[in-house]
Amino acid sequence: MNERPFFFAARLRRIGPAVVVCAVLLGVASAGAQQAQAGPAAAARQETAANARVVPGLAIQKTQDLDVGEVRAGATAGSVRVGAPSGSSSDRSASGGVALTGSTFSAAQFQVRGAGEASRVHVQLPASTTLSRVGGSETILVQDFQATITPTCSGPQCAAAPLMLSVGATLRIGADQVSGSYTGTFTVTVNEF
Repeated sequence: MNERPFFFAARLRRIGPAVVVCAVLLGVASAGAQQAQAGPAAAARQETAANARVVPGLAIQKTQDLDVGEVRAGATAGSVRVGAPSGSSSDRSASGGVALTGSTFSAAQFQVRGAGEASRVHVQLPASTTLSRVGGSETILVQDFQATITPTCSGPQCAAAPLMLSVGATLRIGADQVSGSYTGTFTVTVNEF
């Protein structure tokens, strides 16, 4: 009796920021094939189960944009930092020739669903991005992105609760930066390991 190896694979691919792959491999050894050709007096056979568990992919949804708020450029260059809080409120600070005005600002906020524990989620942030002035060609560099990820509740009843991801960054404001509204985008990717 000549048994050939048996292969079974299950694969799920989700397009988006997260990919889940599950594979199960089963092999039936053919070590006894040579003995079968020689004519063994008895043979033994055993069935076994094959199992796979496909888990849902990660999902990320933005709930708040990164908003630096109003700042005043000075005669010298400076920067504005919006922190990534571990709770619901962020902090903002300025250095160099930049002054903070107004009081409305926020870190970017996201809900991450499908992850087990916050400690198992890896967040990828860009090295930098550029904001462009609406109606003009002037730009502001955004860099030094940082993130915190925290559970939205605690206890065994919270297994399916989303995680909260906060993202802050630092804006580099030029000397005598032209006033106006500056906008841009950046991409956040989450992976579970």
